[in-house]
Amino acid sequence: MVHTVAMSPFLIILKFFLEIGTIVIIEFLLQRTKNNVPLKNKQILMITLMIGCTSLLGTIIEKLIN
Repeated sequence: MVHTVAMSPFLIILKFFLEIGTIVIIEFLLQRTKNNVPLKNKQILMITLMIGCTSLLGTIIEKLIN
């Protein structure tokens, strides 16, 4: 019993929110560098971890959809 078709809209919406989150992270980085506010090491690690997780989840969702 496979529910791929039923899960597909949920996965598409989840992927959309992950892409929005990635855009927000990139915008945050651009705003910080524009204001000449240095990033701390913990912030850089958290941002890198978030981008990595969203990329990984996006790839998994893409494979599940197709």
